[in-house]
Amino acid sequence: MLNRLSTCLFHPSYIGIYIKDHFAKIIAYFIFLLVLSTLPQMLTYANSGNFTKSTQNEIIKCLKQNITESNLEFNGTAFVGEGFYFEYEGQYFSFNGVIPETTTLTTTTFSFNNTSFSVLQGKITIYSTNYKEGLSSFKIADVLNNDLIAKNAFVGFIENSYNSYYKTQILGLCLMALGSNLLYACILVIFVLLLSGSNFNHINIKYKIKIILYSMTVYFVFTLLQNLYNLEFLGFLGFFLPYMYATYAISRLRVIEIPRK
Repeated sequence: MLNRLSTCLFHPSYIGIYIKDHFAKIIAYFIFLLVLSTLPQMLTYANSGNFTKSTQNEIIKCLKQNITESNLEFNGTAFVGEGFYFEYEGQYFSFNGVIPETTTLTTTTFSFNNTSFSVLQGKITIYSTNYKEGLSSFKIADVLNNDLIAKNAFVGFIENSYNSYYKTQILGLCLMALGSNLLYACILVIFVLLLSGSNFNHINIKYKIKIILYSMTVYFVFTLLQNLYNLEFLGFLGFFLPYMYATYAISRLRVIEIPRK
């Protein structure tokens, strides 16, 4: 596997030595690189549910900017008092049944109800669950007064509820990332095959497909580096280099005609 990776990445003229590989082996290699190049995105999704200290401070800041006083408190199992809502980065956080009226289908609302937590897309509930046992109690008034224990309990409560929802979404997000990467890769394979087809008609199409699939190594490696370091130009190069690699590798093939006796 590593030998193929090194050869296909640094020595494209030798890709042709693998044309006798079974398609099953080539597809396995292709899928390995697909998953590897998408891994940074999937890890980002997996860790996005965790609130950083900066996120916690921003939530508290938004709360104070919108709410000056409140009698709302959470007693460990349910909310008691008058509800309210505030906006944070285009999303709404609503408490004890007070839902913003001006929402669209693209608006996400995290609703902390009396005894349950739900997520709404527009007016449609897409997730709902009861609060877990053992949650710390807090008063919003203490949070507004910068009580450290209350602030930690408040942001911990929000993060706990948010994570319960986000964990249900991680698998779907990861599959979407894999699917989009696979779609781009397949389009690129077809594109390279069509371009090379007119130039190398004397080469059997199955050999061209094998070489093109191996030439996709540079696309997956550049996609991986782009996702790791946010270097957009690598993604741009990754769309053109497979054609150059495949064309060069196919041009190195020689067809030997054996005369019939």
